[in-house]
Amino acid sequence: MSIFISKGLDRGDGEMAYVNLSGWHRHVVPVSSALAPAARCVHSLAWRKANFHEQEQRRQWQPGVLARSKRHSFRSRLLRCAATAAVSSSSSLGEVPKKVVFLGTPEVAACALKVLLSKEECAKRVKRHGVEVSLVVSQPPAPAKRSAKKLVPSPVHALADQAGVQVWTPERARDAAFLENLRELAPDLCITVAYGQILPRSFLDIPKFGTLNIHPSLLPKYRGAAPVPRALQAGDEITGVSVLFTVFEMDAGPLVAQAVRKLEGDEHADELLVELLEQGMHMILDLLDDLFEGTLQSTDQDASAVSHAPKMTADDGRVTFTQNARMVHNQIRAFASNPGTFADFEIWEEGAALPEPVRLKILRTRVARAEGGFRLGVHDVVFDKSEKALRVVCDDGSELFVDMVTPVGKKAMDARSFWNGMRGRALKRARIGW
Repeated sequence: MSIFISKGLDRGDGEMAYVNLSGWHRHVVPVSSALAPAARCVHSLAWRKANFHEQEQRRQWQPGVLARSKRHSFRSRLLRCAATAAVSSSSSLGEVPKKVVFLGTPEVAACALKVLLSKEECAKRVKRHGVEVSLVVSQPPAPAKRSAKKLVPSPVHALADQAGVQVWTPERARDAAFLENLRELAPDLCITVAYGQILPRSFLDIPKFGTLNIHPSLLPKYRGAAPVPRALQAGDEITGVSVLFTVFEMDAGPLVAQAVRKLEGDEHADELLVELLEQGMHMILDLLDDLFEGTLQSTDQDASAVSHAPKMTADDGRVTFTQNARMVHNQIRAFASNPGTFADFEIWEEGAALPEPVRLKILRTRVARAEGGFRLGVHDVVFDKSEKALRVVCDDGSELFVDMVTPVGKKAMDARSFWNGMRGRALKRARIGW
């Protein structure tokens, strides 16, 4: 099934070429002309939502007045959406800006919000409609790491405060007071980036043009909490970012835009995640004119191609060197920033009967030799002067360069600094019991 890209260059041959930013691939997809603008609006914005809710009601409610009145409400929304699509696309000087609500919490979401708050980016990409961020919603302030008594706002909350945008921090997105206040605000659009809560149907019914989500994978691949780390762990050669309408099922909504990112093999999850989310926000800005005019197209995800990206655990960060060096390298790329990658080593003093155990956080690596083979002294770790890195041999004989480490209780340092601190002592990787 084709993915409809919402914004691009008309090639004159029935296709649109989505031209991405530097380092991103051009993605060409067919453009459907079968739907009139108003019908397309109904198809992509409201019909799926209404149909989904009706199916849920049939399962949960007995036929009766309540179910019929609910369906009538959805049909009314469809008519209003179709009427909006029939309006001329040209904007007047007196047009009221569209009200956008942003939902997000961590630092990576703040990076996306920064793009949305940029007047220059909005003016450059949203040509025919005014847009204003009327509200930011984030998780409540949480205890500071070093002081349980001190509550600190989330990075998104802090950025919104700095920008002078009002912030709401409901305990739960389903709280009745929060939902009622949001209805009174009457947002045109909601955008979610790593908000951290599942949005109920009662929320999704509020924004006039729906809720858009940025997901850092090429959906339907890697639905779930950790798409970027799981893609790097698997050694994927490409990844990307998807913009989709939010529905009650996680990451399952209709797609409106995607962009592909080729992976070189040295990207780390924290840096790549920021890049993908910023790119996703640029894509949203590019499609807002079409969304507000009812001409935005969408397509359902291919259910047969769904895969999942489960939440990370501490065990994901334990490095044992029992796998091939490339797999270990991918593990560190994926999990060095969160939950953190670590390995156990032994420091041997000359003449000592027992070693001193030491645990190192491993931050940066390179593959020195991907091919396996028989090696003597596979547990010995040496410093490669030409590469300025620790050379570690894996169980299959493949080899890994370790460039950056963090000893327990110390700051991150390069391999040379760590090796100088060894003062001539021998370093071995710990043996793993079977």
